[in-house]
Amino acid sequence: MLILTLIGNGFNPLGWDTTYRPIVEGTLILAAVSLDYALRHGKRSPTSVVGR
Repeated sequence: MLILTLIGNGFNPLGWDTTYRPIVEGTLILAAVSLDYALRHGKRSPTSVVGR
């Protein structure tokens, strides 16, 4: 939440259009969830059965 708040507050001083704020925040959230999923589920053995 702190990072999202910092990004949101940084749009005005940088002169960026606030229209893109939800896009940037959504991209960050998707990247964080994808990274978390990859780190948690990426260590399975190659012989694991699909659908387990």
